[in-house]
Amino acid sequence: MKSYDRAYFERWYRHPTDRVSTRESLERKVRMAIAVTEFLIGRRVRTVLDVGCGEAPWFPIVRRVRPGAKYIGIDSSDYVLERFGDTRNIRRGSRSGEVGGLTISY
Repeated sequence: MKSYDRAYFERWYRHPTDRVSTRESLERKVRMAIAVTEFLIGRRVRTVLDVGCGEAPWFPIVRRVRPGAKYIGIDSSDYVLERFGDTRNIRRGSRSGEVGGLTISY
């Protein structure tokens, strides 16, 4: 089973050559997701549910782009929950769970 520990996030999110995206590309992706969602729902985004959020890199961008929107991240990593859980509003979720039965209060 894959371990989503600090080393995993260091390699895939901060390593100069192995990382999956840059800050600039992440910003564009979040802005695009918000814009497309707002186009489809016909109003501004008020809540964001980020399932499998990892360290929640979307959190600061969502807060900046839509300051009033509520962000909730779901992740199974003990490392993520211990380091970022409170500051980035991340809750524990499991990879075997179903999103359809998830109840979230904020």
